[in-house]
Amino acid sequence: MTEPSVKKVLLIDDSAEYRQLLLTFFKTVCPSAEIDEYDPTWGKPPATFPWSRYELLILDYDLGSGENGLEWLRNYKTSKDFPPTIMLTAQDGEELVVKAQRYGAQNFLRKEGLTKGILLEAITHSLEKHKEETEKADAQKIRVHVFNKEKFFESLEQAKKNDSVFLIEIDKYQALRESLGIFASDKFASFISESTSKFITDSKYDGYMTRIGDSTIAMLIQNDEGNSEDIARRLCEYFSKINYRNEGKKIDFSVNIGAICIDTEKVNVATVLTKIESACRLARDKSGNSYVISGKEIINEDKIEKQVLDNINNAIKENRIQPLFQILVLVSDSALSAKTEFYQTRANLLDADNNIIEAKDFIPILEKTNLLKAFDRWIIRFCISELAKLNIKKEGGVGLFIMLSEQSINDKGLTDWISKLIEYVKMPKLGTSLVFEIDAKCFQDNLREAKIQINKLRVKFGAKIGLTHIQESSILEDCLQQEKFDYILFSPEHIDKGKMNQKGILDIISMAKQHNALTVASKIESGEYLGMSASAGVDYVVGYFVQPPMENIVAAEIVEV
Repeated sequence: MTEPSVKKVLLIDDSAEYRQLLLTFFKTVCPSAEIDEYDPTWGKPPATFPWSRYELLILDYDLGSGENGLEWLRNYKTSKDFPPTIMLTAQDGEELVVKAQRYGAQNFLRKEGLTKGILLEAITHSLEKHKEETEKADAQKIRVHVFNKEKFFESLEQAKKNDSVFLIEIDKYQALRESLGIFASDKFASFISESTSKFITDSKYDGYMTRIGDSTIAMLIQNDEGNSEDIARRLCEYFSKINYRNEGKKIDFSVNIGAICIDTEKVNVATVLTKIESACRLARDKSGNSYVISGKEIINEDKIEKQVLDNINNAIKENRIQPLFQILVLVSDSALSAKTEFYQTRANLLDADNNIIEAKDFIPILEKTNLLKAFDRWIIRFCISELAKLNIKKEGGVGLFIMLSEQSINDKGLTDWISKLIEYVKMPKLGTSLVFEIDAKCFQDNLREAKIQINKLRVKFGAKIGLTHIQESSILEDCLQQEKFDYILFSPEHIDKGKMNQKGILDIISMAKQHNALTVASKIESGEYLGMSASAGVDYVVGYFVQPPMENIVAAEIVEV
């Protein structure tokens, strides 16, 4: 194999010895290349770091001192002219490989058994792949960044009248993932993303697209003069003609498409997303590749709600609940003494076809049908079981944040029921690992019952209490005058008025500190609000942008900012 055409390379690894080994390898496989080293102990590269100076980046996964190569890649990948990247790791696992590819790495190598030949092949492949990706992006003029929902939502906010928005969902993706495995199913989903990109290019549309979930792609087509139905129909025809093979075997698949034509001068992003999601749900009822245009076809919300309700009832009865754990990332010194790794516990439901029903779809229905109490108890039972399995192996332990609904606040038998669970697992101190979240409005509306329940949880188990969904400092002040809370959770990017400004964030954090409560900025979806929250003095941040939710606490990656 000939010497790769690369003149300047950057090595980022916390091991000086391993950097030296790589330097030795490079002198053999790329003798003309100039190599720069970057030691992660110097801190994160500044925003002005000259990434474009390099033609190749070799990035370690574990950078030491709590730093994580995946996070560095995700944070810096959007920099102009970011170089092709090879990620190195001493670990193994399909999920890690999938994430490296999602965040933009061209190749992934294990340190164990790395040879000059393997490195040479990886360099050549990475340079070629990066060149293909760059040429494709330039030719298509499509603004794409895998899993960068923030970028897509920004583009959606700028949509004009007669633009069209689409949600493309891989049908029965959960079943596909179970049969193919994590890596193969993600590769298939990437193929669908690439195919969608090719459709836009071949059709000569001006558009934005982003893979916003494991199985969903969002697409904005500009200046189409309201031809959303024609585009959706052509998309279905297009997906009917393409084939995909995994290990030589043809994969049968179909897609569900929800679409809407923008008919107003100013776009309400939340409304648009709600409408295309409803349309996409309705498309699931049709066979094969199918679409529903919001506003063109009558969407019977009562029918959809009944279907969802039936699915929810059956999912709970049959334990088709998918718990998720999202790491709370420590960004201040205030909580260091706790030495506890905290996770927020959330859950999706799976319907009979293993399609995901998200919380925003099923929680309102559970509230109407008085099933939230049963759902809460399922989650609590699962969390206590998980903590018992972990057996608090890590120093300082693991803590779980669990949301309590209004029905659970008024559940007089809740603490006795939890007490029996803890007795069963024979871990009397396990309750101290639980943090129960209570919605601020729910607390205010059920003040007497909430105070009684909080007192029971604290006295019986030593549990901590978090106050969540804080919209502004006046609400927080009112609640803190009534009760002490250990954690204050707020979502600066998601309030009724839109987004919080810097002053609003500072006011909440300042008031929480006055009452000796730790603060958590949740649902962080952008670097801007991660930076604003951290600079305001927040203690923890949590959200998809910070770290995607995991299905297994043990497998979760620990990230420190």
